[in-house]
Amino acid sequence: MKRFMNFLDDRVKASEIFRLVAILLVMDCVAVGVLLVAGCVEMERVPVEVSHPTLENVFAGMKLVREHSVENFTLFTEYSTSYDTSRWRITGSKEIRIRVWPSGTEAEVMIEHVHIDCSIRATQPGIDGLIQDSMDDSIHGGLQPGFWITPDYPYENHFAIEGFSQWLREGWMYFWSGYGYGRERTVRLTEEALKQEGGAYASQISVVYDLLIRYPGEEWWHTRCLMEEILIPLAKEEAGEKG
Repeated sequence: MKRFMNFLDDRVKASEIFRLVAILLVMDCVAVGVLLVAGCVEMERVPVEVSHPTLENVFAGMKLVREHSVENFTLFTEYSTSYDTSRWRITGSKEIRIRVWPSGTEAEVMIEHVHIDCSIRATQPGIDGLIQDSMDDSIHGGLQPGFWITPDYPYENHFAIEGFSQWLREGWMYFWSGYGYGRERTVRLTEEALKQEGGAYASQISVVYDLLIRYPGEEWWHTRCLMEEILIPLAKEEAGEKG
């Protein structure tokens, strides 16, 4: 009888050991799965944009001028800043200057509406494409349908871009919330964190011009739309500069 009871005890102990091993194996599988999923998300990268024209001022006042073929004439767009772009920072307040004029046409040309976005280009998908600031410009009321532009009277505007905008703050919080899967840490929003953690490397200026065109002898205006995207590289931190 004693031998039989010992045999039962051994069976129970073996069963408990097998059950414990099974639980540990399941936990290991779950942990490995979570790490693999998190690893896949963390390793995802957005390719660096190389096709857009770049505004890189060696010194203040340098300009990026672009030519666009619109119907039978050329439309020039010009972009510049009031300071050299080696000081361009996402978290700093800044501005982009814009001028637009037509050339080589007898048509009347007006800009009916302009929409401008400043977004971040980055290698991290949660930061890339994040809009930082936006602006719209049009004539409000009156008989004139738009801004009349000629080589002597170009369209001019200054797009003042907020540094720590609400969009930027909310986007950074969403990035560190982990899109629903969560993260083990959060990082304070700074210029260096945007570069190191978010992979930010440039600001993208996206502009949509709604044009009104009317040729001699025509009574009515017709429309054309022009979209342009340019990049402004971020300032490279000098020794001793952080944040």
